[in-house]
Amino acid sequence: MATAETWLGGAARERLRALTEDPTAAWAAAVEAGARSDRLTSDALICEATAGGLRFVCISDTHGKHFAFPELPAGDVLIHAGDFSRRGGPDEMIDFANYLSKAAAKFKQVIVVSGNHELTLDPAMAERSGCFREGSSATGKGGSALDSPEAVVRLLRQHCLFVSGHAVDLPVSLAAAPLMPSRKEMRKATRGGARPGPDSYRFVEAGLAAPGVVVHEPPPGSAGATQYGPEASAAPRPPASAEAAAVPAAGAAAAAAAADPPPAAPAGIPPKPEGYIRVTGYPHQPLFCGWAFNVPRGEPIAKIWREIPSDTDVLITHGPPLGQGDRCWRGNRAGCVDLLLAVTGRIKPAVHVFGHIHEDPGISTDGTTAYINAAAVNLRYGPANPPICFQLPLPAAALAGGKPDTADFPVVARRAT
Repeated sequence: MATAETWLGGAARERLRALTEDPTAAWAAAVEAGARSDRLTSDALICEATAGGLRFVCISDTHGKHFAFPELPAGDVLIHAGDFSRRGGPDEMIDFANYLSKAAAKFKQVIVVSGNHELTLDPAMAERSGCFREGSSATGKGGSALDSPEAVVRLLRQHCLFVSGHAVDLPVSLAAAPLMPSRKEMRKATRGGARPGPDSYRFVEAGLAAPGVVVHEPPPGSAGATQYGPEASAAPRPPASAEAAAVPAAGAAAAAAAADPPPAAPAGIPPKPEGYIRVTGYPHQPLFCGWAFNVPRGEPIAKIWREIPSDTDVLITHGPPLGQGDRCWRGNRAGCVDLLLAVTGRIKPAVHVFGHIHEDPGISTDGTTAYINAAAVNLRYGPANPPICFQLPLPAAALAGGKPDTADFPVVARRAT
């Protein structure tokens, strides 16, 4: 069976780029060149007998229905790949924050990206969407008005690591760490003037990073960074080692723009330190009906994907790459050609988590990366799919048992329970 190294040669790459505006034709060309998309069963990425692995629970596209789903399974890290609302209105943001405040109690870290439905979180769309109505009564914690993207981000970051072009380094030791007290438990413990030690906090207040987690802001001026202002910063923690603190040498930014593939990390994001799992997250997806975080196909969106560090272990994007979990109800493909080229040709993460396409949930693989479409609702926005779980390191031979995705549409994928 062909791998990316054998099929993704210069001729195939250029042919796909020429078809970037026609994903269906592009995937047909990729398959002809040897690309693969094998379906995996829902339990393929979990091995209960393997001790010490970091367990991730993935959801996406809950569209305000999060409280309608059963309780989330246990894990170390919860990932939400976007579209947690219908239009991103302030009331919906408060509802999602309330959900996170309850769901986060089961996890050591929660990582969230936006989707195309979060209009209020895209500064370019927030005003045009009309979601911030004059005189809106929606208020966040402490009565502060939710009247700007920055205010919404500050609300969400009370309950999660909300990322938009950030790199998050999770220590492998997080799997063995005890679950930290909730905020309610922490407040109860501090009554009477007692102050718990820094490791007693479930999350670090600035950026909500669990102890030992390192958060890297995207470099200023990055194509994939969403600027929410300093008050809504993810407040990165110091790197865990001197090696991690090393900034790429002068000229690395220019080399990154010219090279294909670029260096392991864009200028400003240091290399991943040993003993860590790197998670990076982006809300962007190809242009779709003028919704949030829409970017034209071709060079505009390819420029964003070039910023993804090559040492990423878990990539989160709201939209899928071409050919993996991207088949729509009519049978056409909607994935991003340039995201496929970046993932298979350079980044090669262990796992790529996304949503966006409600009709094609489940797990697939190309033999190198496990692709998870974690969309939770169906095409009619009804709750339909439970979360998908995986652990890192992946179980031995986890990607070897897939079956070629040749089924007629609609795809019915087995899901984790």
